Amino acid sequence: MAAEKGIERIRFEYKGAPYTLEFDRDTVTRAERTYGISMNDLGEAKLTTMQSLFAASFVKHHPKVSRSLINEMWATMGDKVGLYAALVEMYGGVASSVLEDGDEGNRTDWASE
Repeated sequence: MAAEKGIERIRFEYKGAPYTLEFDRDTVTRAERTYGISMNDLGEAKLTTMQSLFAASFVKHHPKVSRSLINEMWATMGDKVGLYAALVEMYGGVASSVLEDGDEGNRTDWASE
């Protein structure tokens, strides 16, 4: 689940091969662990964060793509600022959904004492 009616995925072709970039709860969690991405870092738009978020967006549909090929693709992408903004929107929508309450009938309530 991505941001409410926001960007859910990005599609492009590179050297004749189609690619779909997307996040889900699992890939957001793995991106945090594997690439050290945090919601706080996304607002700073550091070059390393941009490249890591781009790489993390491949995990759901293209987990076997090498980091060197991902870096090659990143180098050729047009409008990197717009691409990064779209990736942040996608990532942020999914990351925030992790904190939402579960389904009413499937939710475990808790209380502090």
